[in-house]
Amino acid sequence: MCKCRVCETNNNDFHCNIAGDNICRNCCNDFQLRNFKDSWSGLVKLVKDEMEIYNISECCLKCKGLMRNQRVELTGDGSIINYGYNGKYVFNDMVDSYSYKFFNKKKIVLLESMNSLDITGVYDLAEGYYLLEEYEKAIDLLENLEGKDTDSKVLLLLGKVYFHANNLQAAIDCLLNSIKIHGDNSETYRILGEVYQADNNLINSAYYFNQAIKYFKIDAYDRPNDYFPQYSYLGLAVVYSKLNQHNEVIKSAEKFLESQYSWDTLVEMLYEQRSGEKNYIGFGGFFACATIYELMALSYLEKENLMLAEKYIDRAQELNPENTNIATTKGIIIGRKHNDGKISEYREQISSLRQNIELRASSINKLKTLRPEEQVKLFTGNEEESVWGFLVGKIFDNLKTIENLSPIVTPSQNKAAEEDRYTDLFKSHMDSNLVDTFGWITHTQSRGGYTRKEMGDRGGIGERDIVIRSHQNKDLLMGEALILKGKDTASIKTHTKKIFGYDIGNCNFHIIINWGFSEKPDSVWKDYRKLVISRQEGIYAVIENGETENLYPGINKQGIRTFYTKHSTDVENEVATAIHVYVDVLKQMKREGAELARKK
Repeated sequence: MCKCRVCETNNNDFHCNIAGDNICRNCCNDFQLRNFKDSWSGLVKLVKDEMEIYNISECCLKCKGLMRNQRVELTGDGSIINYGYNGKYVFNDMVDSYSYKFFNKKKIVLLESMNSLDITGVYDLAEGYYLLEEYEKAIDLLENLEGKDTDSKVLLLLGKVYFHANNLQAAIDCLLNSIKIHGDNSETYRILGEVYQADNNLINSAYYFNQAIKYFKIDAYDRPNDYFPQYSYLGLAVVYSKLNQHNEVIKSAEKFLESQYSWDTLVEMLYEQRSGEKNYIGFGGFFACATIYELMALSYLEKENLMLAEKYIDRAQELNPENTNIATTKGIIIGRKHNDGKISEYREQISSLRQNIELRASSINKLKTLRPEEQVKLFTGNEEESVWGFLVGKIFDNLKTIENLSPIVTPSQNKAAEEDRYTDLFKSHMDSNLVDTFGWITHTQSRGGYTRKEMGDRGGIGERDIVIRSHQNKDLLMGEALILKGKDTASIKTHTKKIFGYDIGNCNFHIIINWGFSEKPDSVWKDYRKLVISRQEGIYAVIENGETENLYPGINKQGIRTFYTKHSTDVENEVATAIHVYVDVLKQMKREGAELARKK
């Protein structure tokens, strides 16, 4: 009898696309719920990498084991969500935003497999498309749905889809018709307020935000009629700012802040995050709070209350120190405190700052739907900021954190940890900075994973160590990491060459992280640089090199050794950029040792 390929019992229920053989129902459940036992881990070579799990799990969407004839119950710890239609069920774990996204993919597969759908099935399928940002598919389904004009829930969903597809008038029509049918749904009013705000109809926007607040309620089963009621207050704060009603801005902002962490708690969490004591993956609210504090500061500045203006701009700067507009506002407040100049002298500058903060505040709940270039400009308040300059800054911040934390994984002053131990630590901290704000994620290669065959100049051997990927599934950066102890010519040449081979999507932006374990880091780094820039011929030859701070002015290197190289590519007129860094984990290990010796 054919056994399960994973647990080797005599039970086998499905042919598994991942195992390439028959497996039992329990092992299939374990994989879909990411309950990886030793047998699964050994088979697919997965260790801790969420995105690699999802990439591999795409195979599940075409497997017979995806759909079941009954709900799947959770055994043991964890979380589970089921969806059923017409006697068929799909399920998934619920640990992060990507698991929810993947669950919607499963739901779509189930519904698309049906010969026909009733109004509930069509709604659920359209909602799945909407949540995966496939707006045209959702619109086609809902527009052709018989009876849509008498169903407030369908009209609300269609209105949201049109809004995200930037068809504002169609969104307004759908939402108003939904209200005619069901006039006390808070979410419908809030979305309508957001649409009118985007259309710059401020009076209507304020009216519908206030209606959303009026009709918000929680039913007997603890289900709210809007899961994001705080955004009504945020929307009002923006509208009142545009209408120059600064007292109302402050009132609305204070109401919004009531739904967030207290300032003291927020500061404590930030300290833990930045010091590396804790890692708040999915740490929500800091960008929204920074934005609302900045909006309050500008309103207090307009009211000539410089003490409170400074209080709230300081809070905004604490939460978002990279934002140039916050720094400018702080400068104006300080200038006003130390001279007798009138607020009118700063009128043009303040007007520009307010327009920027109003744009950012109104885009908070849509930030993850924007292009990376737009996200970075909104987040930093700097129209000149590039995705790559922003990424390099974030990377340096996190590399410094990892340098400080490296003794956790370094065995001793005489022995470095495996390269992937440092790299996984880096990944974890990069995620906490990018996932919640932008929806970007850092993922690392499967430890011991498969090795691709040689595929030419693009698509080389093995797996890249680091990839930072946007919420739109676009590779923004690829990275390679190695332990650097000395002038290991062969290893350096290999690592600095193969990074280009992985870039089959022409990302053309790379980082090479050297986890430094040398007694003479300056000498080793000099030799490394000389070896890298000696590549003057052939594809990916170095055509330019220099200091990273010259490529990205204003970057804080955090004391990390770094330089950049630019390379020719296999595509005419395309240039690839590589940032090289040396993270001195040996120095940090010695520092920790010296500190312990002093204490003794």
